[in-house]
Amino acid sequence: MKKTESLKQQLINQFDYSILSIFRAIDQFSHGKVTRDNLRSFLLDFDFAADIDDNDLDCWVRRFDNDND
Repeated sequence: MKKTESLKQQLINQFDYSILSIFRAIDQFSHGKVTRDNLRSFLLDFDFAADIDDNDLDCWVRRFDNDND
């Protein structure tokens, strides 16, 4: 996951970084939620995501889902 953290830092350091715009890009159907399937679909556009499995995606969703929805 070090590569992922490095990519995260690169993204955050970009001038035009916006967490809301990233959320909207991941939430394809504007449901106000990010599901594992949304996240998988979004990450498939990036080379580093080729080896990410469902367990990794579930962990990410649990880690950042503050209201358990």
